[in-house]
Amino acid sequence: MSDVEKRIGQWRRGLAGAETMTNADLQELESHLREESEHLATAGLSGEEAFLVARHRLGDPAALEEEFAKVHPQRGLVRRLSWALPGVLLYLAATEFAQALFSLSLSLGHWAGLRPTAVGLVGSAVQIAGFVAGVLVAVWLYRRHAHPGTAGGTGNSLRMLMVVAAGLALGTWAFLVLDRLLTVLFVRMVGPAQFGAALYPAAYVREAWHLLLPVVLAGLVVVLSLRRRRDFQVQP
Repeated sequence: MSDVEKRIGQWRRGLAGAETMTNADLQELESHLREESEHLATAGLSGEEAFLVARHRLGDPAALEEEFAKVHPQRGLVRRLSWALPGVLLYLAATEFAQALFSLSLSLGHWAGLRPTAVGLVGSAVQIAGFVAGVLVAVWLYRRHAHPGTAGGTGNSLRMLMVVAAGLALGTWAFLVLDRLLTVLFVRMVGPAQFGAALYPAAYVREAWHLLLPVVLAGLVVVLSLRRRRDFQVQP
């Protein structure tokens, strides 16, 4: 692959996250970029020079996104909702998955002979790890199969959104039922008193996690925003 083709690929990936551009828009812009580059190359410029001049004439990614936002303002709202709703479903699914792991850990810790306090602490650690792992796996699957900038990615197509939403909803219900069954099993196994003793330290860990999570998510939003701004900067 030539350096020009690599630069065109980077340019397109920089625009792939634009809220107001469709795949058809990206293809049309890329076609204009290539045509202008070829025209400049026939005028005597090198391939690298032709690409840089053509990209400058076409406009930087931030300016292009702003122009498309003016022409198609409704696209930004639709795309934000298409991200927000699966995000809420992902949070619910990861939460219920982690809660089911917590309930399972209580039973396994009891069978291992741990004291109720230790059982609660171990269960809380497993719960937090399960939540983080569930989110990371979902992000990895998205980047591997659905990100518009990946080869063969399906982007935000309606079919992909329906599959993701259905999978997250079914997963949430399944983990919710599993958690309730495991909780009933543990209570019947140890009795209400030991169940309460296991939940006591877990409650403190959970409160600390609830206080920490917003800070972590806020930091993640800042990091992603900075990365997106960097992707929209004009490459030298």
